[in-house]
Amino acid sequence: MQISSHNNISETSTKAVPYINKQSLFFWVGIHIVLGLFIQKDSNFSTIWAYLALAYGIHAIQFKKKQNLAHFFAAYMVGLELILRMTRANIFWEYGKYSTILLLLMGLKTNPFNLRFNKSIFAYFLLLTPSIILSDPNVSGMALREMIASTLSGPALLCLATMYFNKTTMTLAEFTKTVLYLLLPLISALSFLIKNFYNLEDITFNMYSNYELSGGYGPNQVSTALGFGVILIFLCFLLKQSLFHKFYRDLAFFGLFLVFGLLTFSRGGVITAVISCFLLILYFQFSAKKRNLTERIFLMSILAIVIFFQLWRSLNSFTDGMLTQRYQVIAHTDVRFSFTGRQDIIKDDIEIFKDNFLLGVGPGMGRIARSHYSFGRQASAHTEFTRMLAEHGLLGLLSLFFMLTLPFQKFKEHKITDSKLVLIAFVSFSLLTVSHSSMRLALPAFVYGLAFVTLSSTQKTLSIKNLFSLK
Repeated sequence: MQISSHNNISETSTKAVPYINKQSLFFWVGIHIVLGLFIQKDSNFSTIWAYLALAYGIHAIQFKKKQNLAHFFAAYMVGLELILRMTRANIFWEYGKYSTILLLLMGLKTNPFNLRFNKSIFAYFLLLTPSIILSDPNVSGMALREMIASTLSGPALLCLATMYFNKTTMTLAEFTKTVLYLLLPLISALSFLIKNFYNLEDITFNMYSNYELSGGYGPNQVSTALGFGVILIFLCFLLKQSLFHKFYRDLAFFGLFLVFGLLTFSRGGVITAVISCFLLILYFQFSAKKRNLTERIFLMSILAIVIFFQLWRSLNSFTDGMLTQRYQVIAHTDVRFSFTGRQDIIKDDIEIFKDNFLLGVGPGMGRIARSHYSFGRQASAHTEFTRMLAEHGLLGLLSLFFMLTLPFQKFKEHKITDSKLVLIAFVSFSLLTVSHSSMRLALPAFVYGLAFVTLSSTQKTLSIKNLFSLK
């Protein structure tokens, strides 16, 4: 399998193309469902899974250089990060980001034609580095390195992924296979959550995020990943690609991702999914006028709305009305009740920016600096945008400018509607996610970069015997 790069491309054919053999698909989906059902919290198995997945990816990229497999295994590691954290795998915290960076670097080394240097995205990351000199010398060496690394690993991955995918062209089948690699471990996480749900003897719902139904891990991150599953399936439907070979199977997974995303009671991931899907519908409706697909998109929109509200109605009844109340507080007049302290951190970040205008307080130092402002205690940023201002100052503001404007430039370059749909879905997801969850997961950074891929006008069926075939 090869991925070529070219500039002159015409409208993608709307004919659906099978991207993988049905038996192979069912086998690997089944394997990942079973893994999710049988993996246990605090299990050494998840640790083995983490290292085996990375080792196999390194081996495949190194010894099958002509097949350009780096982005497949990088996508898999991005999706795997969630369940590794849910099961408390014995790995360092940013393993997902570092392993993804390593695989992409190997891909650039073995297939250098993928690298399309972009000054804007390079400037985005470079502008975040000078403030390192301001790191607090009173923090111990190991702790300081961890703070800097955890803060900058997300932006580093975003920069590298964007360079990797920028100017890279894939067939629609190849793109679908890439996102399936990412989706498979998320299916394991979903399976894990379903098992956890049925094992709970007593579930209490209140006005706060639900850790029990989030597998014991951060509900915000779980909701984010499940919301992305919703977006992926919806996007592939618009691209006329069935991820699971039948519409009803796609619909089933769509519903499961949505249901368990809602049950986390963490609003960010679900709201992000709804907004991203809405933006896709708006643009597709606009482009459909040229392709005589207005009636189809109208019927699809009605179906999506009906499914959403029916699920909402059922879950609201199951939670004794708490689900609706949880989302209604967004409109509450007291913002402290609506956004659980995020607004206070944002205000402090702005004040820190004003007091440290040029270089900020240094990467990772915002957590300590917030204890000296109105928030009154150490706290991590939830919003990447204000974190960049507080910790990187004016240079962070310039970096933010490049991050926000580059997608608009790429949108103008795209000639294919399908490529624009991918860009809209992935950039909206990434920017909305980092606005409420920063870059705690590798997912938003990697997806931002993947948004810059171009879908080619030539389709082909991938002739592979199974999903991880390297022949």
